[in-house]
Amino acid sequence: AQRTAMLEALRHDTTHNDAAILDGLQRRMMDNAEVQRMFNQADTNGDNVLTRREFKFLMSRLNNKQQHFAGALEGVNVRLGEPVAPDRTVLYKIFIAQAIPFVGFGFMDNSIMIVAGEHIELHLGAALAITTLAAAALGNLASDIVGVACSNKIEDWSESLGFKMPDLTKAQQSMRWPRIAKLAGAVVGVTVGCLLGMFPLLFIHHDDKDEEGKGKGKEKDATK
Repeated sequence: AQRTAMLEALRHDTTHNDAAILDGLQRRMMDNAEVQRMFNQADTNGDNVLTRREFKFLMSRLNNKQQHFAGALEGVNVRLGEPVAPDRTVLYKIFIAQAIPFVGFGFMDNSIMIVAGEHIELHLGAALAITTLAAAALGNLASDIVGVACSNKIEDWSESLGFKMPDLTKAQQSMRWPRIAKLAGAVVGVTVGCLLGMFPLLFIHHDDKDEEGKGKGKEKDATK
């Protein structure tokens, strides 16, 4: 009876509320064979009854196993029920999953703004008597409208490529490093996207405007 009770106590022992646990790790306590082996080692006289001295020996072995498990957590000091901070691999996945869609957002926003602003200035600037900055603002308006319409498509496309946000609990999402990873991914992604979105400038030439400006300058010099 004593051995049966000891086996059940050790097999289901969770070390109360002071146990260090790692979220997502399926920790399994000692199975029956392991407990039986430790019990037999402690029961030196083989009578299936532990004396006080044998019991102390058994508990010392159990404490050693608990310390070994605590060392495997690599210094993560977590109390039962508290969230576990995501490791570097998870933070990297958060960064990438946040950066890729923002590359698309930045690329689309800047390229559409440049193309739309250029066409508005060339074809509507004189008719509406608007400045270059006003044309750029209208181009930005057009790019924002397209961005709102296509934002879900870009996110779906990113997830279809495998860049999915890791599953985090609400407590983990509110932690410092996951929030920093998301912010850094958004900043880096939109920066890269905006730089790539400047490619229309390679195909926009202002030779006609420059020649027109030079012609006006010559006319002014002639009148002088």
